[in-house]
Amino acid sequence: MKFERTRAYTRHQRQRTMRRKMNIAKHAWGYTPEIAGIFAKGKVHCSCGMCTIKWRTEGPPASVQKWLYKIDTYEE
Repeated sequence: MKFERTRAYTRHQRQRTMRRKMNIAKHAWGYTPEIAGIFAKGKVHCSCGMCTIKWRTEGPPASVQKWLYKIDTYEE
């Protein structure tokens, strides 16, 4: 018998992961997005040692910087 998850449970998990990723972005990058839903899917950072050091010293790569710029300049 499969356990069915409710919409409330799914919503809670989505909010929980978005909050965690927003805290990482806020404290590691000093960045707070206007739209929180961008953190609903995907990784915020790579966990390997090489990438972690590179992100701390050089900041995010160009592809991520473009992505963050698009989010900041997004107009509704």
